[in-house]
Amino acid sequence: MRLREESAPTVQAQHQLASLETRRQQGTDEARQLLGRFGVSTPEPENLERVAGFLRQLEAVRQKLAALDRNWSWIDEQKRVDEAAAAGLKERALRILQSAGLTYDPERPWSEHLRELADKAQGRQRWVTVTQELIPSAERRRLSEARRSELESQVALSEGASAAPPRNQREIDNERKRLLERQEEAQRRRSDLRVKVEEVSRRVHAERPERLAQLEKVKLARRRAARFKEAVELAIATIREVAAETHQRWADYLNRRVGEVLSGIGTTIDQIRFGDDLDFSVRLVGGQQLARGKADQQLSAGARDQLYLAVRLAVSEFLSRGQTPLPLLLDDVFVSSDDERARAGMRLLIERFAPVHQVVLLTCHRRRFEALAELDRDLYSGRVQWLDARSIGAGSRSREIAG
Repeated sequence: MRLREESAPTVQAQHQLASLETRRQQGTDEARQLLGRFGVSTPEPENLERVAGFLRQLEAVRQKLAALDRNWSWIDEQKRVDEAAAAGLKERALRILQSAGLTYDPERPWSEHLRELADKAQGRQRWVTVTQELIPSAERRRLSEARRSELESQVALSEGASAAPPRNQREIDNERKRLLERQEEAQRRRSDLRVKVEEVSRRVHAERPERLAQLEKVKLARRRAARFKEAVELAIATIREVAAETHQRWADYLNRRVGEVLSGIGTTIDQIRFGDDLDFSVRLVGGQQLARGKADQQLSAGARDQLYLAVRLAVSEFLSRGQTPLPLLLDDVFVSSDDERARAGMRLLIERFAPVHQVVLLTCHRRRFEALAELDRDLYSGRVQWLDARSIGAGSRSREIAG
């Protein structure tokens, strides 16, 4: 019994360990099932990190879709607003027809109702013109000619009595005749103006429905332009985000790969760093950091050519991922390099790039490369094919590194 009492904690710990082992096995099986959806079989840390990256990308896509759904919700709201506005306009049009004594017929188009309403408005305008202008004018003209002449003579005599001597009958007749001509001219001009006003009024009433329709079209176009502007701004933001992500992937790859290529050639450049805009800066072996423009001025011609060759090779590798490898056409890329660097560069092309890419190197210095081939016969043997362009009528020599 004492042994059982003393061993009770150990037995309990063993039971707990067994329970924990069962739970761990269950968790491992559940993790394998979940990871199997992503093509991963074992819950290793690197596999978990890959799955976490997939989940982050999925969450970003879901957020973008949610943003798109929120941005598209304004369409239903705009539709409801337009339907309410259309119902209000229709109700207002029905009230206008009723006030004008017209009956709305759903079988007839609105253009016929507008035409009837315009005819009513023109008739109303004509009635106002007749009752308020033409009839009073005619009543004023009903005064007899003799009476009017007498009154005009009295007015003229009363106005000029104090300032001028009395005029004879002939002068009065001439003045009367002149005033009558001016009055007739004023009446004629008034009639012409009334006709023009009526024509303008008829044209305005006739063109008013068309102008209103054009105004509605302009408003609709303005709303469409505003929606298009929002869509363009969303597209610009999305493109910028995607471009930033793409530039970041390019920069990460080039920072790693260009340094590896340069280390295989042998150069005075210790490190190269690409930014988000894909511009780069270099750090020399002595520790001096230089931007691309200053590096072009301070580096030697050979070092500068090696730098840009490494960048071009890294870009070609990045573009060839998952596709047919790109062929590499190089034109005397080692013309400014010394023999040691040219030998190292040729070794890099033959060993690292020729097995994957078709590499074609054009040169006018064949003897130099033949001498390099003599130094590394095992490297060049069976891998390099020499072609003389003079045999096909060209003035230069070429050399191809077969992948």
